[in-house]
Amino acid sequence: MKRYLYLIGLLFLFLHLEAHACTCTKYYWSPEQVKHDLHFSELVFIAEPIFKNSKEQIINSYYLKVIEVIKGTVNNDTLIGNYWSSCSGVPNHKGRWIIYSEHIQNDSISYSECGLTRNISTFDKHPFDIDETDIETRRSEWQKEYVILKQEIENSKKEVQANRRAVNMLTYTAIALVFLLICVFLLYNSWPSFKS
Repeated sequence: MKRYLYLIGLLFLFLHLEAHACTCTKYYWSPEQVKHDLHFSELVFIAEPIFKNSKEQIINSYYLKVIEVIKGTVNNDTLIGNYWSSCSGVPNHKGRWIIYSEHIQNDSISYSECGLTRNISTFDKHPFDIDETDIETRRSEWQKEYVILKQEIENSKKEVQANRRAVNMLTYTAIALVFLLICVFLLYNSWPSFKS
């Protein structure tokens, strides 16, 4: 018996098993939280989960039909969601969802269950939202969130355009300056009165 206990002890000594559980910070919905999640997400979109087979849905992946892309780009109107970490979430109810995805790779996404991703059809309480609000308040928050998302994306586009204009203006100025220097150089070398 001691021999078996000794072998089991050695087995546990040589096998290093780790278990990771996701721990999320509880939060109140706020415009700052929306801007934070938008900033740190590669892809933000509205989608509906496609439930093909309940066993397939639970095992490793899920499918999402993209309704509207708010930030980022997608190649197909159907994305595959995967569990990439212990904090990966899954849209487990029918209806429209706002998804803040941290990763996108070959039409495959993952999102954290700790973020603002949630069902926006039923307005169920998000498990990490500590605010005890009713459905109407959550619906109002979603409407505000949608406006904030659209404004932030529009501001981002305007900033990119302004940066492009600034770069273009700088480029044109540099070209004009080089052209002016070439003209001065050619004039200096072609007129003998300047050389003396």
